[in-house]
Order: sequence, then structure tokens, then C-alpha cells
Amino acid sequence: MRRLLHGSIAPFAPSIRRTLLLRSLVIGVLPTVLIVALALSISQRLLQERFDDEARLVAGATSSAIDDRVLQTSRSGAVLAALSSVRDLAAARDGRALGELLIPLKSRLALDIVLVADPNGDIIAGAQDFTPGEQLPQELLVRATAKVENSWVIYSEPKGLMIRSITPISAADPTKTPGLIEVGSLLDSTFLHTIRAASDSEIAMLANGEVKAATIKGLEPSQLPDIEAMRLGIGAHRTDMSVNGARYAAIFSLVRSHSSQPQVLAVFLPLAPLEQAQQQLAAAVLAGGVLLAGLAVLLSYRTARTLTTPLARLAGAARRIERGDLGAPIATGSAHEIGQLERSFQSMATALQTRDGQNETLVAELRGTNVKLAEASRLKSEFIANVSHELRTPMNAIIGYTEFMLEGLDGELTAQQTSDLRRVHSAADNLLEIINGLLDLAKIEAGQMDIKPEAFRMHELADELVSLLGPRARAKDLVLRSDIEPALPAAFADPYHFRQILINLTGNAVKFTTKGEIVLSAVQARDTLTVTVSDTGEGIAPEAQAIIFDEFRQADGSASRRHGGTGLGLAIARRLVLLNGGRIWVESQVGAGSRFHFTVPIASEAPRSADLREVPVRA
Repeated sequence: MRRLLHGSIAPFAPSIRRTLLLRSLVIGVLPTVLIVALALSISQRLLQERFDDEARLVAGATSSAIDDRVLQTSRSGAVLAALSSVRDLAAARDGRALGELLIPLKSRLALDIVLVADPNGDIIAGAQDFTPGEQLPQELLVRATAKVENSWVIYSEPKGLMIRSITPISAADPTKTPGLIEVGSLLDSTFLHTIRAASDSEIAMLANGEVKAATIKGLEPSQLPDIEAMRLGIGAHRTDMSVNGARYAAIFSLVRSHSSQPQVLAVFLPLAPLEQAQQQLAAAVLAGGVLLAGLAVLLSYRTARTLTTPLARLAGAARRIERGDLGAPIATGSAHEIGQLERSFQSMATALQTRDGQNETLVAELRGTNVKLAEASRLKSEFIANVSHELRTPMNAIIGYTEFMLEGLDGELTAQQTSDLRRVHSAADNLLEIINGLLDLAKIEAGQMDIKPEAFRMHELADELVSLLGPRARAKDLVLRSDIEPALPAAFADPYHFRQILINLTGNAVKFTTKGEIVLSAVQARDTLTVTVSDTGEGIAPEAQAIIFDEFRQADGSASRRHGGTGLGLAIARRLVLLNGGRIWVESQVGAGSRFHFTVPIASEAPRSADLREVPVRA
């Protein structure tokens, strides 16, 4: 079961080969995919733009062909109007002679309609049949009367779209023309086939929602655009549509016809060649991308295998060395940097095997040395404790007898004797303080410092401490006060340790402050109380703040000489704070005073005021 589980997890275990392979694939395949996608997008866009350009060219050529037909029709009318025979016969209103003259001219000029009318527009002759009393179209008469330069209109007629042009017959007096001549050319499917020529495009002309002429069959009215909407728009209307199962790109544009009934020219280009070209191009680009991706995978795998196989051998050798087999064989011979790594690893294993024997000897020597150091430390602590204890008894006697003499119990003293005895008393107090510090430090290092935590009110201890150290502060013209609020929760620690910490910190503040004040304060932070002793003294340099809590260390030697002391006060305070589950730190700037902070736990259940122990402050 364990082997089966291991086999199922192995494919998902961390592997440098798999990581290298995946990274190489990302580096090799991802750019390929991006390049293929970009190439497809650009090529498709270029093909589409080329197709659109071709469609616009075909539509423009078709429009130009219609404009040429209009121009040819207008010129044919002008040619007929300039003939003197036409002028004379029109002036004589000889319809029969005019008809015989116009019939051959109609064929020669490739016209579909030729009519001659009097100045009022009544038709008097024609090259084809007409109804007696019939008049020329009113739109043409208006243009002829207004002497518009382009006096032509395209009409929608049953056979297709008819270009009709009107021209006044020339006369010696332009204001007295003998009549008007109208010519017309039919725009039918035959004409559209002519201009379509060899192109594979299809053309249609639309009017009134109907197909008037076309080279393509099967157009449905529902497929045609709204002509009124096209009149409101700008430019041609383009869309894709299907006709007889084939897809076309259709371009619809309005024909300049001068008619109240707009006509539309529609050009249809088959989309099959474009789609086929796009498919072929996409297939070629994708095939190239797949080939590049395959090469990237193959090269990535070979690269990963070349790197990971010798590394796997080195890892196996490293595991054997880790288990203590320093003589494990290490295969070498790989190329490039891997080979150098194998040779370096082999040299390292040989060096480790050599040094292992040396280390065993050194470890044995170190064990013996450590035993001796531990014994020496124990003897030092016992010596300090014994000496401190032996010194404290006579020192207390010196202090006691000195106080008796200062109180006058042994008789009156002179002023000089009183001054000398006060110096002796002060020096003895300082020496006793040093002895007590050494004894406390020895107890802490020996693990013999008793801890008796209990709940107590910090403000009471702080007030007693202010009373105890107040005379020393007032002797230097300093203000010593406590701002610890009685409403704070009870602290839970050894009250004698708490008193000693405050004495050490406050005593240091009084010692190193020449003017200003020393303030005791405390705040609650969640489940702890933070006590702060701040002063306006000299301050501590940043480089000294890291060492002032070490034994026998002060900020600098000059401070020690000026103010005295052994550098044990802060060290003992730190040890006592740690023993009671708190921490201690300092914030200070040179010339701006110092702020010593330490924390004590809050009693989980604050006891009643009657149960809070009154802790005396020992002198």
C-alpha cells in the first residue's frame, strides 16, 4: 500500500527536471504562440484590407463607367443639337424629315432614344415611335429652361435605368432656339455585363426597392438596404450577404441621377477567394507554430535531462554523505559546469572525510574544556556569593555603628568628626549596594533566585519608592514624582523584584540627571502593564544602548568615573524582568534624556483591595 501511495505521489513531487522543462516550454512555446497569433491577426487584417481596397476599386470603376455613359449621352445630344439640318427642320417643324434624319444618327451614336421637341416641350419628331401630343419630361424642361450645365436625369423605366439628356438646338440667337433635342441611353443588364468585363464581381442597379438591372440573379428585396437611410448617411454602405448560396461582400452607393427617385449601384465581390486565402494562410502559420513548439519541447527536454541527470547523482551521493558515509563514490565526467561541480563535490567529500577525524578529536577536547568552564563558573558564583555574604555582615556593622555615632549615642562630635562619619556612612552604603548587587547576580546565575508572584498595586510601591529616593533627588535639586494611576489593574509578579527593578532604574535616573525631573508612569496594553521611568538627563548614545543591559557595562568609561557604580544595576533589572515574564528596553537621545520601559503581566482576576498585599520598601 505504501509503495502504491508513493508511486501515485511521485509524479507530483518537486523535480528540477520538471521545473526546467516547464520554464523552457514557457520561454519557447509562449513567444511562439504569441507570434503565431500576431501573424494570424496581421495577415488576416492585411488580406481584409486588400479585399476592401479591391472592392472599393471595383465600385469606383463601375461608378466611373456610369459617369462616362452619362457624359457620352450628353455629348451625343450636343452633337445632334449643333447640326444645321436639325436646326432647319426643327424650325420648319418637319417631323417626317427629322425622323428620317435622326434614325441613322441614333444607331451611329449608340443611343436608345432621340426626340425633337418645340421650345414648349411638345415632341414633333423622334428616331423611334412616340405618342402624338407627348411632351418631354418636366424635370428636363425645367433644367433646360434654367440653362443648367448638366441637363440630364436618370429615370427608372421598365427596361432598366434610362439616362435622358436635353439640349437646346443651336440658333443664331440663343434666346430664340427652334426647339429642344432629347437623347437617352439605357443602363440595362447588357451594359452592366459590358463594364463587368473579366472581373469576378457582380453588379446590380436598384430603384424603388427593385432590381432594375443586374449581372447576378436571385437578389431578394429583403436583402437590399433602406434607400432612405442611405440618403441620410455619408459614404457607401457595406455588408456581407448570401446570394444563391454564395457569400458576397456587397457595397451599396447612391447614383448621382438628378432624379427625385434615388437609384443605388450595388457591387458584389465573392468572399470565397478571401476566405480560402485566409484559411490557407492560417493553416501555414499554425503548422509553422506547431513545428516550432515541437522543437522547443524536444530541445527543452534534452536540456533539462542533461542538467538534471548528473545533479540527481550528486544528490544521491549527498544523501549518503548526510547519513555518515563519507566514502560514498561520486561519479564524474560530465561536461561543462556540471563536471566542475562534480569534481568540486568529490574534493569536498574527501576534505570532509579528512576533517571528520580531526573534528572528533576537537569535539572531545571541547567537551573537556566545557566541563572545566562550567565547573569554573560554578566555583566563581559560589565564591562571589560567599565573599558577598561575608562582606555584608561587617559592612552592616560599620553602617550601624556609624549611625549610632552620628546620632550622638557615644557623645558629642565635632563638626569635622560629623563630616568624616557622614562620608564613611555614604561610602559604606555604596559598598553595601555593590555587595548586594553581586550577591543577587550570583543567585540569578546559580538559579537560586526565588520568585513568588502575587497580585499587588503598582502605585503603592511607586509612592513608597518616591519617598525613599526623594531625599537623594532633592539633594540634586531634581523633581521625583509618580504618575501611576491607582485605577490601573493589579500587576501579577514578585513584588520584591518589582521594587528592586524600580529602585535600580530610578536610582540610575537620579545618578545621571543633573537638572529637571524623573517621572514614573504606567499604561495598560492588552494583558500587560508597561512601566516607564523617564528622566531629563544626559541621554544614551545609540551604540551604547545595545550594551547597557550587560553585566559590568556602562554607556562609557567617563560616565563611570564621574558617577561611580559597577554597571550591575541594569543587568540585574533585566534579569529580574525576564524572570517575571516581561521584557525591558530603552529609548534615548543624547542630550534629550532617557525612557526605560519594562512590562509586567496583569493579574488574571484582580483581587479585592483588602486582599492586596502591602509590600514594604526595604532601605
